Amino acid sequence: MLTRWGYPYVFDTWFFHMTLTRRLSPREHAAIRPAAEAHFAAALSLARSIAELAIFTQSAPGQNFVIAERIPLG
Repeated sequence: MLTRWGYPYVFDTWFFHMTLTRRLSPREHAAIRPAAEAHFAAALSLARSIAELAIFTQSAPGQNFVIAERIPLG
């Protein structure tokens, strides 16, 4: 999926996530994940409604992401 779509999580493997830092080591992950889950628990428990999908592009590694297209849903 990474080769074909440019991202490893598409279609039924997609899940909501926010990139907050670099890739963590297993030890860092074990220490930080419980704190992050506790911090975001209230927000994560709310129902979500998605009105549009945004597709971003990045011209080169390290460059800012730019919205390429916004697609209304529903």
